This record gives sequence, structure tokens and C-alpha cells, in this order.
Amino acid sequence: MKTRLLLIVTLLAMFLSACQTKADFSGTWITNVALVTFKQDGDKVTGTVEGYGGYWNFDLSGTVKDSTLTFDGDTPLGKLAIVLANNGKSFKSADATIAFCGSRQTKLPDGCGFTGTWKLNADIAPAGSVAKLQQSGSDITGAVYTSDGKKVTALNASVEWGKGWQAVGTNDWGDFVLSMTADEKAFQLSAGGQFGNEWCGLRKGESSAYVMFFTCTVP
Repeated sequence: MKTRLLLIVTLLAMFLSACQTKADFSGTWITNVALVTFKQDGDKVTGTVEGYGGYWNFDLSGTVKDSTLTFDGDTPLGKLAIVLANNGKSFKSADATIAFCGSRQTKLPDGCGFTGTWKLNADIAPAGSVAKLQQSGSDITGAVYTSDGKKVTALNASVEWGKGWQAVGTNDWGDFVLSMTADEKAFQLSAGGQFGNEWCGLRKGESSAYVMFFTCTVP
């Protein structure tokens, strides 16, 4: 009787294990730095990365375990693993210091890429100003607002991926550049050809972050 019961339990466990659905990374993803396409065969994944601006195009391969895809060897972002979330609709890097995130939708969620609210520290914007941005693929749209909600200027830019990804655009300030940190907690703002200043933006909720060659703090 005990032998029969043990056999039944073992077969049931094997059945339940076989019925479990593997995390599915296959398909095309809009990410913070590139257009990514994954093909998945069981727990093996291959993919192509088309960096925004035509930079950093490369191939990927890796293995899925539970909801995590770990890539083979080093990537241009270093050793990398991503975790599937939001019922398979988005992913983010397992290492919070390396921001790599994506969505099956056209718009990136808050906290991914340039999407979100940023506190600004720049002489060209009134004290207390924030930038509210939305990234869709390589395109960034949004505006700068004063603390009482008055619009200061539009911010429309295109992402170019490099060592420290950048978004470039033109507005009332002239040509401007947003240079993002690897953890996506802050960016340096350069505008009108002024690259020696310490203008910057901090993601909402952050108090300070090191940006390029200085520590960004927003009063």
C-alpha cells in the first residue's frame, strides 16, 4: 500500500512539473536602449539587439530558469540577467545597478528608460521644476513644469545608445543632451552648447546621485 501511494505521489509530482509553463521571453520588446527580438526553444533563448541610433547592435543567447533569463558570457552591459514581470508583459534587469528594461507595449512603464518624473537642477529652469517624460522606443516626449504646474518648455528627443546612453533634441534652450547614468537614477543636462555646468535631473524619489563628474543634488 505504501509503495503504491509513493508511486502515485511521484507520478503526480512529475505531471505537475510537466504542466508548469516556462517563462516566455519570445517576441519583440521595446526597451530603454534598443529594439530586442527573442526566440525561445524550451529553456534556450537567442536574440538580436538593435541599438537606438544604430549603435551597439549585437546578438544574445541565454538560458531561462523560472522567470529569469541569464545571458551567456559578457554583453556590452556586462554580465546580465533579466526577470520577466507583469504577467509576461515587461522585464527588468536582475541587477539594479545595470538598468535594462523592456515592454511588449509601445510605451515604456514608469521607471524604465526616461519615462517618469525628474526633479531638475538647472539655471535655465525655475527652482523646483520637474520634467515629466514618456519614452516610446527611441522617442522621448514631455515637458518641464514649474512647481505650480506651469509649462516651461517642451522636451522632445531621440535616444542614442552608447557608453552612458544619451537623448538629444532641440527646444527653447537650443540643442540639448540628456546623458543617463547606468542605473537610470539621474541624468546630466547640457543645453545651448554648455557642457561644463552641473545641470542635472534626479528621478523622483532619489535624493542624490553621481553623474558624469559630479554629484547631482536637487534642493
